[in-house]
Amino acid sequence: MSILFIKESYVYEFREVGCNTDGCGYWRSPDDHSMGDSKPLRMFKVNGVQHCEGCLLDTMNEICDWLDDVEEESKE
Repeated sequence: MSILFIKESYVYEFREVGCNTDGCGYWRSPDDHSMGDSKPLRMFKVNGVQHCEGCLLDTMNEICDWLDDVEEESKE
């Protein structure tokens, strides 16, 4: 059973979308994005909610760290 459904989202090709992670503020539209001169971030839908690539990577790293901690505790 999957608890996360993640897929790359191309909604920004048709309209402006923003990252729904608290405090992020990243947005992307068909011809612009909020990162200025930097490369635009990819957008993903996580359980139906838009998230930017940076926030998704942060979340996945936190999940991996938590799983490592759980594994270490189970070995003790």
